[in-house]
Amino acid sequence: MIKQVRIEIKNAMNQIEFKVLFAAILLISLISILLNCFQDYGRNILFIRSYIDNSMYISIKARPIMSVFEYLSPLIVMMIYSSSKWKEEKNGIQSMIITRINKKEYYLSKFIANFIIVFGVVLFSGLINLLISYIVYPTVGFDNRWGIPVYDLIQRYDNRALLDLLRIQNPFVYILVKNIIVSTFLATISNIPYCLSFIKPFKEMEFIQICIMTFIAIAVASVIGVIFHISFINYISYMYVDARISFSSVCLSIIVLNIAEVLILFKGMKKYETIHS
Repeated sequence: MIKQVRIEIKNAMNQIEFKVLFAAILLISLISILLNCFQDYGRNILFIRSYIDNSMYISIKARPIMSVFEYLSPLIVMMIYSSSKWKEEKNGIQSMIITRINKKEYYLSKFIANFIIVFGVVLFSGLINLLISYIVYPTVGFDNRWGIPVYDLIQRYDNRALLDLLRIQNPFVYILVKNIIVSTFLATISNIPYCLSFIKPFKEMEFIQICIMTFIAIAVASVIGVIFHISFINYISYMYVDARISFSSVCLSIIVLNIAEVLILFKGMKKYETIHS
């Protein structure tokens, strides 16, 4: 299984979709830094915020580009590698592969590899952004240039915001955890079309159709979440800095979604028959 996952990851890195979308996500993280620098150029250092406040998921100045990424991120990550099974079915490569390895191992390795790839792409882009922000911006910024102690900063604590206490007590750990949450959530989302492709109504669809339908469903669920204040079904809540959602809800939602995907995958594999055009 591990060997096959490695093969899938290697195959993914050679695909044009991976290269283009990886470059696009990395470019977004770099553009967010440029937006910050452009607006801060020439300002008094006393009014410059810290590198944590200028990182891509927190910076106010980078909101224009980050809002576009946040809203389109589910569709972007679905297209990085989850279409590999569909492509191998269409060109006949799958028939040759499953004569050499167990079919269940083949399908499951793609599921795991896609999760690892998307998680790595998103996390790497976030960490590169954080590293460059650390080089460019001061460690202590505008909010705490007077050395305000933690007991005074706590007055700005919002217990409804995701990990807000951690943000005040240890900003660096907070932004690392934030990056991991976003990466894990988007990696989970990216496998939805792959799992749906095993279900009968989706079998004969083009893969891009499944992705678009999944994205629309996620968007509709998010709108419902906003209207009825149900944060855990609003996918923006997992990325937005001031999201009113608890850490336990985030973890539980990601775990439940991954379990549902695995159940769909195993159930679908039992009845699945390859369709060739």
